[in-house]
Amino acid sequence: MKLESNGHLKVYEWTSRGWREVDDLLTGFRGECNYPTVCGRYGICTMGQCSCPTSSSSRTYFRPIDVRRPNLGCSEVTKLTCQNTKKHSLLEVEDVDYFAFKADISDTDLSTCKRACLEKCSCKAAFFRSGLNSSTTRGDCYLPTEIFSIMNNEKDKTRYDSVAFIKVQV
Repeated sequence: MKLESNGHLKVYEWTSRGWREVDDLLTGFRGECNYPTVCGRYGICTMGQCSCPTSSSSRTYFRPIDVRRPNLGCSEVTKLTCQNTKKHSLLEVEDVDYFAFKADISDTDLSTCKRACLEKCSCKAAFFRSGLNSSTTRGDCYLPTEIFSIMNNEKDKTRYDSVAFIKVQV
């Protein structure tokens, strides 16, 4: 048994041709995308495929570390710095979730969640969850200081709406 660098827990057996993977123990339970580093830093996993966050404008904030190996993640085009926080902005990415969501602020609104991230230099993103198709605009906010893989939110399974606001340097 081996815990892989991407978080998968795999079972192997020895055969006459060498080691062979028998099972990936957590994939069925967690799904293909619900691993911390399945798509590297800032990578977005959708049905096992990795991509970088994109902007609705023509501006590019992230690029693949290696275009041939998208699972290695994404790097910032302009590195975030605390020296010039006035040039921080939030890149909205809809219908995504984070493997380790733990509310830093509960029962809050979206603008408070976003503002909390912009005011805290160590915050790298604001993840917001609210009730599925809820008429209320209140929910929970998570403000991680590091971003690993982000995953597409499968609402039929999770039963909530979610959005991420990734901090970028403009």
